[in-house]
Amino acid sequence: MVPEAVARADSSAATNSTFRGVSSLFHSRIEALIARWDALFATLVFVFALWVNLHAVPTTEFHRDEARWIHRARFVEELRNPTSAYWEDSELMYGQPPLGSYLTGLGLLLQGRDLDTNGYYNFHFGQAWNERHGNTPDELDLAAARRTNSVVGSRNP
Repeated sequence: MVPEAVARADSSAATNSTFRGVSSLFHSRIEALIARWDALFATLVFVFALWVNLHAVPTTEFHRDEARWIHRARFVEELRNPTSAYWEDSELMYGQPPLGSYLTGLGLLLQGRDLDTNGYYNFHFGQAWNERHGNTPDELDLAAARRTNSVVGSRNP
């Protein structure tokens, strides 16, 4: 009787081991499938958000903040001289961390634009004054900066 009980125990252990192996394989395949669906869903969300954002580029009204961001795109060029007078305390350096300015500059460059953009938009004066003084971006720089923002704003968190 004892050898028969041992045989059943061995058989039961082998069955449990096989079941664990199949179960583990099943779970790993499910996890891989879920990971693919997550990636697919994230890509679809990004593509949809990008489409919505790019669709709005030509119809969005100009905002004076855009002039400042585009003006600060030259930060990318100034990175070659990190100790220059350009980086000294001034109204240009206050307020915003430079990452957005770097992204705007890279976006302009990647779209074939240069970093010689508009002058510094002075909020103390109106848009007409700033236009007369060259402080508003031209339409091509404005559209390129908006497309850059469309890509950055479409990414998944």
